[in-house]
Amino acid sequence: MNVALICVAAPLLVGAIGLWRLVMRRKATLQDLEWLDAYSITDYRVMQRLLCEADYEFLASQPGYRPEIARKLRRERRRIFRQYLRELNADFHRIQAVARLKVAISPQEDGEFSAFLLKQSVLFAIGVFVLRACVVMNALGAVPTVQVRPLLDSVDALLARTRQLREPTFLLA
Repeated sequence: MNVALICVAAPLLVGAIGLWRLVMRRKATLQDLEWLDAYSITDYRVMQRLLCEADYEFLASQPGYRPEIARKLRRERRRIFRQYLRELNADFHRIQAVARLKVAISPQEDGEFSAFLLKQSVLFAIGVFVLRACVVMNALGAVPTVQVRPLLDSVDALLARTRQLREPTFLLA
């Protein structure tokens, strides 16, 4: 019963969040265009190891190891992971806002890119939802390692495509 409710409620929740984000879009500024040029996703690569089980296996093999050490480290790493996820979420929406700005002021509108933006937005929202659920399950011991690579790839794809969009010459002066 509870599993069925979760299977129905989760997609509805993700859809509602995605719709709300489409309505409450962040607005990009010219400073965001400069920010995009310097932006790098490499700072988020550390997320791939924060909730990795290998570190705890090594820790357990060390002299003086006590289980409470691992519990405290796991709790702290989950907190750090959630902070990184919040920052990645903000960066994704900032990149998306820059992309919308570039499309809006572009001499020719790119319908294909608009569809790509929507697809990436949905994939990213689902990815964030899944990662948050995995962090909770990690705390319960059900998911030893959280896979963040697909979410990072989604941000990377949006970043690359947004950088490919040309800016009108009046912005470059």
